[in-house]
Formats: sequence, structure tokens, C-alpha cells
Amino acid sequence: MELTVIRYSSGKESTLGLLLINGIFAAYTLEDKHRDVKKMSETRISAGRYKVVLRKEGSHHDRYKVKFPEDHKGMLHIIDILGFQWILIHIGNTDDDTAGCLLVGDAVVSNINQNGRINSSTNAYKRIYPIIANTLDKGEEVWITYVDEVPTGPTHIEESYKIAVVIPDQLNLRSFPGGTKEGVLFEYTKVKVLEEQDGWNKVSLEAWVHSDYISITNY
Repeated sequence: MELTVIRYSSGKESTLGLLLINGIFAAYTLEDKHRDVKKMSETRISAGRYKVVLRKEGSHHDRYKVKFPEDHKGMLHIIDILGFQWILIHIGNTDDDTAGCLLVGDAVVSNINQNGRINSSTNAYKRIYPIIANTLDKGEEVWITYVDEVPTGPTHIEESYKIAVVIPDQLNLRSFPGGTKEGVLFEYTKVKVLEEQDGWNKVSLEAWVHSDYISITNY
């Protein structure tokens, strides 16, 4: 699985971005600001590609195990970052809630003329966490790439797949058609449809959903 963070706005105290899962928008992000010289707990990590693993110790892990007893498998831990350790993906709203970690949310407030923030963080976390954690739990690799600017260039339109939108409030992800539950997608989430089989669709998160509960779009 490939995660991408596109940093699109660097403000006085925070950095706002977009989180993509296998190329599909999943959540807004907030990090600390860029600093030429690192300041402890107040500096974002450098752009680059890093591995994500499950961290099953530490205070965040203990708290989230209580907060999300049914779904928590360990913290999403970004490792092997030069000059940084214990960089996690977790819940929060402003730069006061992060020490270099990646916060996720479903709404964003600009950081151009004010301190930026993200809102509905718990909702976003609950949506993306099982998708990523279940992939790791199955022994598959997850990588995250941080990009310091919005990519530009000619528009490229792929015609080899369709885009679908989730219809119900929550839609179960299955390991195979009719199989065990791997996670959930929430209403209005967009996914790529990679394969269709007997009323089921394999989507870009490498899981299956029933075709009755998605709507195919042209964009």
C-alpha cells in the first residue's frame, strides 16, 4: 500500500496537506512547520519515502487501545526518519497536538492568515486507520511519501478503471467476495474499481465491496 502526503500550504506554525491512499484522497493532514534547524517537538519531518509499521507500545498505544478497543492493533508508526523518532499518524487539530507527527481530519481551516487547523479528526482517523492497519496486520508493506509541493504538469486521464462513490453511511471492506471484514469505507468516499466479479467490486484499497452499495461515476 502506498500513502502520499501532499503538503500544499506552509504557514507560520503549521503545514497543511492531503493524504492519499493508493492515489485516492483520504483525509486532510496537519503537521508542524518547516524549520531549517530542527526544534524539538515543533518541526515537521523532511520530504521523502518512509516505511509504516504498527507500534504496540508507548503512551499513545495505551490510550488508543482503550479509546478504540475493537479496532486498535497498534499505532501507525513512520520509521527510519533521519533525526526523528516516534513519528505517528494520530488524532489532533492544531500544531499544539503534534510533535512532528501527522494529524488527519475531514475539514480544514487555512493557515495563510491564521493558525491552521483540521477538524473532525476522530472521524477521519476511524475511517483510514482500519484500512492501513489491516493491510499491515496481513503482513503487507505500507509506505508513505511526503511531497513538499503540489505536483504540476499535463493532466493525465487514465481509462483503465472506473471511480465509484460509497452510498451508505458505512460500507464493509471484504478480503474477498463475501469474505471476512477488513475495514470500512464511509459515505461519499471515492475509490477506484479494479475488478468486477459476481456482484462484487475489487477497489483500490485491495479489498472487495458489494456493488449494490457503490455508485459508478465518470470522474
